[in-house]
Amino acid sequence: MYILEIDTASPICHIALHHRAKTIFSRKWKPVQNESRTIYAILRTILQKYPAVRRSLKKIIVNRGPGSFTGTRIGVTTANILALITGACLYAADNLRASQKIIHPIYSKKPHITQPKQKHLNF
Repeated sequence: MYILEIDTASPICHIALHHRAKTIFSRKWKPVQNESRTIYAILRTILQKYPAVRRSLKKIIVNRGPGSFTGTRIGVTTANILALITGACLYAADNLRASQKIIHPIYSKKPHITQPKQKHLNF
């Protein structure tokens, strides 16, 4: 049984893979631009190194925040998608009871969404 841990809401991001109560993969990094590329590259490495994860992932634990808007959104979205694809149980790190079907992020502050720079055509 494999357990995947994802934390992209903290100042130092972290992904770990556990198997039979032992950490078999762990990677930490400082968040930078293109955060999604970083997390997906790490997940690709995990899947290449441990192909059995694809069929034996049982739990995904994710830090849902509070944290930066982009970092938190990327980690939570990734966890939700992986749980949907693999059928693994999804847990929030602050609440280790199995989640409903989806985990919602908690942001450290209200997102600042600006107006589009280009005008869109309205039909």
